[in-house]
Amino acid sequence: MGYRQVQQGECLSSIAKAYGFADYQTIYQRPENADFRQKRPNPNIICPGDTLFIPDRETKEISKGTDQRHAFELKQPHVQLRLCLKDDLHQPYKNTKYRLSVGVDQWEGSTDDEGMVEREILADATTGEITIFPQGGSKPDEGYTFLLQLGDLDPVDELSGVDARLINLGFGPVDAEGGLSDEDRKEALSAFQARFGLDATGDLSDETRSKLRYLHDGE
Repeated sequence: MGYRQVQQGECLSSIAKAYGFADYQTIYQRPENADFRQKRPNPNIICPGDTLFIPDRETKEISKGTDQRHAFELKQPHVQLRLCLKDDLHQPYKNTKYRLSVGVDQWEGSTDDEGMVEREILADATTGEITIFPQGGSKPDEGYTFLLQLGDLDPVDELSGVDARLINLGFGPVDAEGGLSDEDRKEALSAFQARFGLDATGDLSDETRSKLRYLHDGE
């Protein structure tokens, strides 16, 4: 097939589905993508502009009798969506009712003791919405609603990835488009560093990146 560049909003699972592969590992583990694996050891977080080799898809032949009707089932690739919901003090919303929608799929449930929500969604889903109800109730105006940009998170070694994590953790303006300004980023970094016991310089140190990765990605 050949090489292509990753576009904003894509993830390996959505790319694999677009090219007819049920498992993204078929692409990720190709020898031609060795440099990509070294650069992106977490296959769930890739970056626009990354270059991937896409192999040719193998054709599967199935022998069936003629003059008969045959049913074939197409399996849709899915991925696991994991969200951790926390309040302004970065405490998890434990056992909190939520309503989640992704595409035509909708779910209702409660977070676990760590504020986690886990659901299986289609691999090429790009947007969603979740409403949480910390005070109970079930009407939209009784909860907090958040829009989800799925597959849109860049690696933390990119400034865009730093900005997104700061905003997601509550240290930047949520309506920032195209990332934070230099002034907003410095202010957000300083507040983040002060909150988590780092030197509040407002500069992006390796220690700060590591802390962001740990708190946001769990790595």
